[in-house]
Amino acid sequence: MEFVDAWRGGEKCLGICEERVNARVAKKVLCLNYEYPPIGGGAGRVTRVLGKLLSRMGYKICVLTSGFRSMVGVSEEYGCRVVRLRTLRKHPGYSNTLEKISYVLSAILYTHKVIQEFKPDFVHAHFAIPSGIVAYYIKKRYSIPYMISSHGGDLPGFTPETRVYFRLFNSVFRVVWRNASEAVVLNSELAEVVRKHYRIHAHVIPNGVFTQKGNIGFDVDPGNVKLLFAGRLNRQKSVEFLIRALSEAKFRNWTLFIAGDGPLREKLEKMVRDSGLSGRVVFRGWLGDSELRDYYRSCDILCLPSVNEGIPMVGLEAMAGGMALLVSDNGGNRELVDDGRNGFVFRQGDCEDFLSKFGEIISDPVRLEEIKRYSIRKARDFDWGNIARMYSEVYEKFRS
Repeated sequence: MEFVDAWRGGEKCLGICEERVNARVAKKVLCLNYEYPPIGGGAGRVTRVLGKLLSRMGYKICVLTSGFRSMVGVSEEYGCRVVRLRTLRKHPGYSNTLEKISYVLSAILYTHKVIQEFKPDFVHAHFAIPSGIVAYYIKKRYSIPYMISSHGGDLPGFTPETRVYFRLFNSVFRVVWRNASEAVVLNSELAEVVRKHYRIHAHVIPNGVFTQKGNIGFDVDPGNVKLLFAGRLNRQKSVEFLIRALSEAKFRNWTLFIAGDGPLREKLEKMVRDSGLSGRVVFRGWLGDSELRDYYRSCDILCLPSVNEGIPMVGLEAMAGGMALLVSDNGGNRELVDDGRNGFVFRQGDCEDFLSKFGEIISDPVRLEEIKRYSIRKARDFDWGNIARMYSEVYEKFRS
């Protein structure tokens, strides 16, 4: 089986995409996200998939995002107009505060042109910060309403690195959230965070994945079980914990592939050397979509030790590729796993509990193959067609 990606095919499994929304619904949507493929992580891929599906449902979508190197200008992609602005972005996988500010400034400078030419009915900001700042500006300047889709990192307490920003700029966050006409979050825990901090209601809509019925190879090599981590190498993802825990594992029949990049990479590489794991832990750097799909198909277990997650795209995509999941017990991760059936949940930061679950999943190749098979079935709970319909229902609230 090949799980169907959003930018190549998927028509047969997505009859929803051929539906047409009610004629009363506002048709033109300006989507804001400082990341969009090929740069950024899961939220950028979500923006692209939703743009493709919702454009097929009758909406006209324009995406305002960051340019990268020579990728600057306007293009038509999967039924959407994509405007890549000149920013200070230096790396495809991650960005710093200054680079995000450069996106905000470039987007604000471009708003008059896009408002005049595209004439959006409303704005869909992915991330309250930085995209929500641009959406708020558009509302105040042009009286165009906006909605926010939070992907987790723009909420207090989600990412360790951003705690200082929420303390310093809490009033800015509050203004952006409270001026949004609608809000979407990925799980019920994040909805409670929004209610508690900003006193607004948020719709809960998870991320989705494309799946297709069929057979794939589920065979496990007992002598070399392949583990995968995919994501940014920062404190939120807690890869340091994963390396430390694996260094204490009594089972040595595994190889860990780390697909990603970030500010902690050099520190993590040194940690691997110091732990004597250089032959077992392989850093692959930042991978494109097609390369990631190859790893989903060839690896056995996805390890996500994150401090927090919304609904991680890598978890969904790994399930669709037939991988078992070994994840920490935060809101988004828990919703991906039927414990013991398509993987295991361990207490975040608890090395002993991780090693217990790791031993259980790696010591029985036959059971691991069964777990991998169940992942395919579990992935269908997050079908992108249903997710697009849920977003369309929120879009319908913006009526002209």
